[in-house]
Amino acid sequence: MSLRLIYPPQTDPTAPDVELIDLAARVCAMGGHLLDANQLAFRRFLSGSHAAARCALLEKKLTDSTPDEGLLNGDHAYGYYRLLRSKLLQSDLSEEDAGHMLSELLQQDASPRRQDVLRQDIERRLEVGIAPYYGQLRLNDLTAVHSTEVSSDLRAVCKDQSFPYHDFWRDLIGRVGVKASETWLVWLDADQQLLPTMSLLKALSEFSTHGEDLPNLVFCGPVSPSLNKAKKCGALPDVPVEILPDKPSVMAKLADADIGVSPHHWVSAIESFTLQGPAVPVLRVTASPESNHAFHSMLASGALDETSVRLLFVAPSTPDALLDLAGLLAGKEAAWSATLGFGRTLSREVAQRLAHAGLSSLMFEVKGFVGWADESSAQEGLLASWRAAKQAGLYVSLTLVYGFPRDTASSFERFISFLEKNRDEIDQILRLKLYRVPIGSPAHQTPEDFGIVELMDPGNADLPRTLHFRSETGLNSENFFQTAAELAPRLKLRDNDLPPSPLHADEGKPNAVEIPEQTKSGLTEEVGDNLKVTKAPGVRLVQTQFDYRALDDLYGDFRPRPNTPPPQPTNVAAKKAWLAYNAGNGRIVNLSDVLGGLLSKAEEPSSFKDLTGSFPPAAREKIELALKKLMEHGLLVPEPQTAYISA
Repeated sequence: MSLRLIYPPQTDPTAPDVELIDLAARVCAMGGHLLDANQLAFRRFLSGSHAAARCALLEKKLTDSTPDEGLLNGDHAYGYYRLLRSKLLQSDLSEEDAGHMLSELLQQDASPRRQDVLRQDIERRLEVGIAPYYGQLRLNDLTAVHSTEVSSDLRAVCKDQSFPYHDFWRDLIGRVGVKASETWLVWLDADQQLLPTMSLLKALSEFSTHGEDLPNLVFCGPVSPSLNKAKKCGALPDVPVEILPDKPSVMAKLADADIGVSPHHWVSAIESFTLQGPAVPVLRVTASPESNHAFHSMLASGALDETSVRLLFVAPSTPDALLDLAGLLAGKEAAWSATLGFGRTLSREVAQRLAHAGLSSLMFEVKGFVGWADESSAQEGLLASWRAAKQAGLYVSLTLVYGFPRDTASSFERFISFLEKNRDEIDQILRLKLYRVPIGSPAHQTPEDFGIVELMDPGNADLPRTLHFRSETGLNSENFFQTAAELAPRLKLRDNDLPPSPLHADEGKPNAVEIPEQTKSGLTEEVGDNLKVTKAPGVRLVQTQFDYRALDDLYGDFRPRPNTPPPQPTNVAAKKAWLAYNAGNGRIVNLSDVLGGLLSKAEEPSSFKDLTGSFPPAAREKIELALKKLMEHGLLVPEPQTAYISA
């Protein structure tokens, strides 16, 4: 059997799951080939050449479809907004540079704040990489739980020629080649892979139309059942596929071969699916380690004695389970991080033993005060656990879960007050999650055991993976998104708390620098007429004909679905101005037409006298003060600093 294992986009490329690595090692042992299309897609979409091509495509689309009559409708206005952002954010990265940029995410010595800034920078560049497609694709949202629960979204992807993965797959398949004698194992372990997978099937159907014999396609992995549902809904392109429901089915398919998986095969698999760079690669262990066959296979193979990895254990565990895990990893070089489940207390002794066994960070799953006998014991247990972990030298982070059915809104309010008073006991509040009822989960099968009184109909979602619910305590999950939007600002108690959502690439609304009404005497003497300044490195300028702030209010958080048009731009006024994007801090600044024009003239070193000489004497002092404000915003820099800042 000639095998090729393909891992489609779009998942976080920094930590592949050990289940994928296990399968890859087996494919290696059988003489097969490995293809990490996920990494390749990120490199492509981050590159400057791809971003420029997408930006040009969007500009042509707007020029072809609309005359110069202002913003005609929601589609036009949203397209114009995306074009502005694409021009501001596009980069000149090569695909190799993009790979280096991704690998920086693994640097352990980088501060959490630095990691957040880097991730936001990557997400901003990806936003350009997917323009002008603005449908349900969320390439730049690495934290998205679902990509789609409606089969019409999948069909829409195949019809939309601007979907960026179409050309990606055509090029990749052209390089790899298609052979009827080959079997392609396509591993799906994230919902976000569904839309790109539809594009893969579309590309293969095109090759088939042109007379190419297709390989035997086998889809497998935890998300493959969703693809099976889509097939039953008639949403898949007309390509023969086999869909295996679970990992044992995959193992059974490979059982005919005499597989001898060696540490070398595991190392090859790890190198193929992890980011390569100076930092140690990370492997994610999603399923509980006690019953995770792939994790135990890796341990038994001796692979951890042959290569250095960091292990990230995602499933919430008990202290006893973590001690068992520490025993399994004793003597290994692998550093590891883990998650402690809600309602569990960590003692000082256990924390010390875990740290001694290589545990570097511990994430606490916290569902308010749920899981404890009462709120008083919850407070005592949480504080004791956080302090024990910190004293052992562990990095302590929290994942907060809102909406557990047995919780109440008032109890969670009291928990927030408790957290505010004791924020110094932890290092970071990492994320706020909303409780969900996955189909097939215990909460779905026996909702009464979880205090759920009603599971709601999914409506037009013919590919549902979760259901809304009402609980005995009065919670209604349909209101959770609004509640979360209100809670998030209150939970950001430190700068590194709740890292900005990837969908909010800029921190806050755009700043504005206007020509001041009141002037300050003596400015010329303070700065000096002959001081030469230049536009700061990394600053990009774009002209706009409309109020960008109003556009950002309308479309900054907008993610349309098929048959859901963007809002009409009724309150977006014509406003000739400039936008300045500072790559150093990720901020977009509004500039008046006059200031933007002056900043554009400062591409070469210019003195204040040169920049303001054409203005009437009465206006010159105001302009000079505004130029000084541009310096305060980091958009203008004195000439002697230019070479230093560039370095």
